[in-house]
Amino acid sequence: MKDEILDILGVEYTHSKTSDGGDIYITKYGIPWAENLKVENWYQEDWFNQNSKRLLGTSNVFHVNTKEVNAKTLQLVVKNCRVGEDVPVDTYVLQKFVNAEFNSHWEEFSLVEEL
Repeated sequence: MKDEILDILGVEYTHSKTSDGGDIYITKYGIPWAENLKVENWYQEDWFNQNSKRLLGTSNVFHVNTKEVNAKTLQLVVKNCRVGEDVPVDTYVLQKFVNAEFNSHWEEFSLVEEL
């Protein structure tokens, strides 16, 4: 599949398939680093296990360095997308915050762009 340009909630992304069959959406800020952002340059199991550190919190958030590409590495903060998963809350929290909503990852990037 050839890269395609998408506009989602006012943010322009380049969309392409990853080597493992997933999807990657890169903003204009990531384009110069596209090679570093390829999944094989930061998420191979052995590399990730040796070069990542889980960050505190309730989510699966990690700090990881990419492999060196063109004499440059990136430090990434990676959050696994949990869209479609049940939110683990107890009955009290559920009743107290019955109208709570969570932003999608698209909304999060759009809000960052607004800043």
